[in-house]
Amino acid sequence: MANAPDLERRWCATRLVGALARECAVGVRADRILALATDEGVVSALHHALARGGDTDSALPLALVDAARGAAARNMLCVAEARRIQLALDAAGIPAIWLKGIALGQWLYPGPHLRDVADIDLLLPDHATTQRAAKVLAPLGYTLPNPHIAGDLVVHELLAWSGRARLELDLHWDLSNPALFAGLLPWAELAAASQPLPGLGGQARGLGKVHALLHACLHRAVNMLTGRQDRLRWLLDIHWLVLAMDNAAWMALVRAASEASLADATAAGLEAAQQAFGTPLPPDIVQSLEQAAVSEGVRTARLANWHYFQRCNWRALPGMRMRLRWLRQSLLPDAAHLRVRYGADGAHLPGVVLRRLGDAWRRWRGWARPRDSL
Repeated sequence: MANAPDLERRWCATRLVGALARECAVGVRADRILALATDEGVVSALHHALARGGDTDSALPLALVDAARGAAARNMLCVAEARRIQLALDAAGIPAIWLKGIALGQWLYPGPHLRDVADIDLLLPDHATTQRAAKVLAPLGYTLPNPHIAGDLVVHELLAWSGRARLELDLHWDLSNPALFAGLLPWAELAAASQPLPGLGGQARGLGKVHALLHACLHRAVNMLTGRQDRLRWLLDIHWLVLAMDNAAWMALVRAASEASLADATAAGLEAAQQAFGTPLPPDIVQSLEQAAVSEGVRTARLANWHYFQRCNWRALPGMRMRLRWLRQSLLPDAAHLRVRYGADGAHLPGVVLRRLGDAWRRWRGWARPRDSL
């Protein structure tokens, strides 16, 4: 018999996609469901699903009301901030593409507030444009806690923070931080297939549905290392994206995933959504992805292993010189970056370096994991 957390996750997953799941309702507690929905980032979607389904057999809808209101208020704040950011970028002539929850809520979900959002993500063409965007957004109150990247081979984003809005804005210039997936989906390709997001104002654009599904599966693969790759929020994105696909989009997905060496990550993401939600997948598409994945060097199922993950990063880089540069940046990033991250108490550089090496050692031993992203 499944344990209580498994039962509650199954109950939550089936309700999210409209099933009643009465067969697993025995032993499910409303307080635990609420805690799970909060942790998994699906409070608004679950509240909407239960209200739409006329669920009256538990106290859960009442318990969800306050949490759903809070999530909706957070979403409204994020959308308002995205509009301010977009107008500033438009005025500066900076192209950008909105990613993940803030974008998907605008067109994929029945309502923007139904995709819980904790932070917002923006993709820019390159590092230089990202730095320029950060300067443009500074008057809006967005500051960079650490303006120095660890290295161009290990980091492809800058974190900006608004103390006024209490909001994190992640400024990306690649869809992936790790080297093993970096550069696989270039800006020009993503921009050409992007779609307008009128709800975010100005010239706001988001990924087209094919690239949005690829990114959702890629995002899951990267988060294998955190152990949080199957959060219901992320799998629900994949589920709804699958339902938005038509034959032409599926063909485009297989082609793009194969050309970018993302077939294994894509197939794994689709199968994870199917396991969670019973997502209907075209058998020929899964077969095509699995066939394309045979020739790829990365096995998504093994990415939870830190050592394997780093070996994949090593192999993904062309030539020994670049690999050694990646290794140096991974172990001992740029000194300015190290001082901000490890020297806030005024420690001298030798002490900062020792702290960094200690951090690397803990990760190597499996005692620490990188944070997941939202």
